[in-house]
Amino acid sequence: MKKNKKRIKIIITVLLMILIIIISIKVCNISSNEKDLNELNKIVTVKKIVDDNNKTIYKNSSNKELIDYTNMSMMKVNLNSLIKRNSDVIGYIYIPKTNFKMPIMKSKVYLNHNFNRKKSKYGLPYLYNKNDNLFYNNNIIITKQHSLNDVLKKEFLKSEKNLVIKVHLINSVSLWQIVSIYKTKNFTYKTNYNEASFKSYINEIISNNEQDIKTDINENDRVLTVILDNKEKLVVHAKLIKMQST
Repeated sequence: MKKNKKRIKIIITVLLMILIIIISIKVCNISSNEKDLNELNKIVTVKKIVDDNNKTIYKNSSNKELIDYTNMSMMKVNLNSLIKRNSDVIGYIYIPKTNFKMPIMKSKVYLNHNFNRKKSKYGLPYLYNKNDNLFYNNNIIITKQHSLNDVLKKEFLKSEKNLVIKVHLINSVSLWQIVSIYKTKNFTYKTNYNEASFKSYINEIISNNEQDIKTDINENDRVLTVILDNKEKLVVHAKLIKMQST
């Protein structure tokens, strides 16, 4: 009996030690990832972009609520400073009121590598689309490891002003309105649709939405899909509001 108790104590102690080690490793990885991003963002300067004559508003008759978003500013960063350090940089993405502000890379390698091309559990966002001309596709997909729990917080969701994504690509800046947020274990990575299949995809985006987001979207819109690629994928869809060349 005493031997069994002693054995149980040893097993419990070993399990606790393993748990502590796992938690420590996870905390270290998160801290390392945050440190990498903080160091990277020290060289990034973000400027508000005032609309000019190159601006295109993506608006149709059903989008009456868009006027608030068309008046919002876009974002421009010093991309050349990032490109000089890593030629795989193709842009920068920012979701206001969250910690999701980082370069967009052009290779899947960065799903598990950091800006310095070293192994990283969290990596950086990379562009899934294979075309140089992004707007050849109805759906632009950007994916990254780990989660983006900031977009699920009540204080984020309750303000419609937060529900935007700002993107600066090499030749353009753009503003997108978030229209759907949900979690899924399965996601079809498809970037180009014909008219009928895209209409079906839009209906799927709306039906999957797990948040109370008041908006509309239809087959005439272009979609930006941000996927946080973990065991359970967090998917954020946004529609293009406006864009201008840089």
